[in-house]
Amino acid sequence: MLEKAHARYRSSNSLHDYQVFKDLRAQYKIRTRERHENYVLQAESRIKSDPQTFWRYINNLKASDGQLPGKMFHGDRVVNAGDDIVELFAHFFSQVFVSECVVPHCVEVQEVLDVTSLSFSPVEVFSGVVSVH
Repeated sequence: MLEKAHARYRSSNSLHDYQVFKDLRAQYKIRTRERHENYVLQAESRIKSDPQTFWRYINNLKASDGQLPGKMFHGDRVVNAGDDIVELFAHFFSQVFVSECVVPHCVEVQEVLDVTSLSFSPVEVFSGVVSVH
């Protein structure tokens, strides 16, 4: 629709057609800005439950022009410098990061187990597999 209005203005050079094109372009810019702001707000609100969306957005920003935004907002703070952005980013993630213990508690093994000497019957293997599910 915007392209058609622009083509009509270019062919007619009419002031009325230019005004129609200008109004459509302004509406397009407003809607684009609103949609982008909504997308960013949604990505921020789902950062804990869906971090992939956030990182996809960040990676797309980096891929588009190689630069991250020059400002970062968090709460009532606004930072402009690269080092300050990194610090604010680290501060935010230190608040939302939940560490999961991936290493079980260490158990001292008193003897060395030779796994090559182990043998399992088909029934033992089947019952072990069933107990996992």
